[in-house]
Amino acid sequence: MLAALAIALPAGTIAALRRNTWADLACSAWALFGVSVPSFWLGLMLIYLFAVRLRWVPLQGYVAPSENLAASLHGMVLPAVTLGVFLSGPLTRYLRAGILAVVEQEHVRVARAKGLRERRVVVGHVLRNSLIPFVTVLGVQFGYLLGGAVIIEQIFALPGVGRLAVQAIGNRDFPVVQGTVLLVAVVGRMAGGKVPPAPPDPAGAPRAPGPPPPSRPPSGTIPRPVRGRARRRAPRPGSSSRDRAPGRRAAGRPAARRSTSACAPEAGSSGSSGW
Repeated sequence: MLAALAIALPAGTIAALRRNTWADLACSAWALFGVSVPSFWLGLMLIYLFAVRLRWVPLQGYVAPSENLAASLHGMVLPAVTLGVFLSGPLTRYLRAGILAVVEQEHVRVARAKGLRERRVVVGHVLRNSLIPFVTVLGVQFGYLLGGAVIIEQIFALPGVGRLAVQAIGNRDFPVVQGTVLLVAVVGRMAGGKVPPAPPDPAGAPRAPGPPPPSRPPSGTIPRPVRGRARRRAPRPGSSSRDRAPGRRAAGRPAARRSTSACAPEAGSSGSSGW
């Protein structure tokens, strides 16, 4: 785990701060290599290169720290590097994405506008706020670390829980198998439960249960107030389509009142001559 942190922290930070440069491409390629390469193949290649060809580290074997601390640390270099490369790939990618999401926020711009040094801005404002999803993934990867250690212990001939489980499976010792599986599950669950959960949105505040919030109008537009429906009056028989539309009157013209005297015929005249 320490080897994974030593690789992922500088690689993810450099890749995010030097975006779209050769350093970003190199760190992204390293992260892709760490995600794609199998741990057992990488362990065999490291043994062949550094133990067989260069003879820098011992081929196999385990020395207890109580007997010789220097020899014990020297023999644990290749297993630690193998597991560190395997875990550093996803950690680098998550850290890069977290820093890119934080570096464009307003509090970072304010800190730079105040004249703070770039190192203080990165460490105190950017890196601190982007470590929440990183620590969450780190706790989840701890379970994969225990699972990958089974193969690494077999390759490097290290005594551990993984090797004990493999030997118990070969000997059909089911109580030992159940105990090792229970131990790995409990330790992985405790490691995953101690880390804080990642925020569901960039603001970091979880949404309360209920209906979704109303959609906001696009920028630059003024929302119109919602008015009640106007009651339409029933059209009078014989009126035109223009008169049927409610509220359509000529501008500046008052509504004419109908007088019954103008429509009634004069007294003493016949009905045909009065109209």
